[in-house]
Amino acid sequence: MNSFLKQKIKKTTELNINANVIKKFVLSVVVSTIIFISFITWFIGTSNKTPELIIFSWVFFFAGSILILLSVKMLKKQRSVILLNSGVYSIIRHPLYLGIIYLYIWIIFGVQNLIITILSIAGIACLYWQMVIEDNYCIKKYGQDYRRYMNSVPRINLLQGIIRLVQGKLNIKFDNR
Repeated sequence: MNSFLKQKIKKTTELNINANVIKKFVLSVVVSTIIFISFITWFIGTSNKTPELIIFSWVFFFAGSILILLSVKMLKKQRSVILLNSGVYSIIRHPLYLGIIYLYIWIIFGVQNLIITILSIAGIACLYWQMVIEDNYCIKKYGQDYRRYMNSVPRINLLQGIIRLVQGKLNIKFDNR
């Protein structure tokens, strides 16, 4: 094997290790935060809560859980180094993070407490920051392929991603008058 190829393999391996370490760290922080918030809510109690908001919160729980399960399934299925842009990743670029954001929203509406709301918003901000970092990392790793992917698939706007997917599948063009 020539030295150029050895360097490329070493660099690709280092990138994969760094990405995995970052993802594991972020996910562990997020899961720890959700567990911490849930533990705190147990002590706060359930008085003076709006039942309609609690019911509404379950929509976010189920949507978030589905996004997380689909994301994990796709990540386990696709273990190679190539850019993942099929399945739920063809609708939004960061479905796993959006699923976790939905779980934070579930906590906000379900608990209805100012401290929990502030902690959840901080968690959402950290996740969004991580998405930006990952996008920059993927631009360095995949180059123009990832830039094209970014232009065709929204970061976390699920509705826009579904509309784009339907337009692409049905070849529908909407007139913006």
